[in-house]
Amino acid sequence: MAAGAGMGGVTETHTTTTTTTTSSPPRGSGGVLWLIIWLVLLILVLMFVSGFTAWLYIVIIPFSTCFPPLAYVTDFLLLVTQLPYYCAYNMMQQNTLAQAMPLFGNAKPPTVHSLA
Repeated sequence: MAAGAGMGGVTETHTTTTTTTTSSPPRGSGGVLWLIIWLVLLILVLMFVSGFTAWLYIVIIPFSTCFPPLAYVTDFLLLVTQLPYYCAYNMMQQNTLAQAMPLFGNAKPPTVHSLA
């Protein structure tokens, strides 16, 4: 009998290896230059603008119960207040402006309900 052809022969074992990867959002094609542009925009412009609009939002929101059309104004102010998140998200993804535009208004900060 040939080696491994009968009883008591060589047995082959097969092992498989699996790798797990975490899924992360796809990165943009902007590179480090766009990361720096988003950072400068975030620090020099958006922090001040969103701070002012947050103050306006706080002042106007109680009056929207008395005058419901103010809801359009408060929705816009809330969107502008959330611009630093939009900018930081695009900075971390290194998105160019063309890649970031479709995300405007759709990139919302995470909430307790979205984390569950």
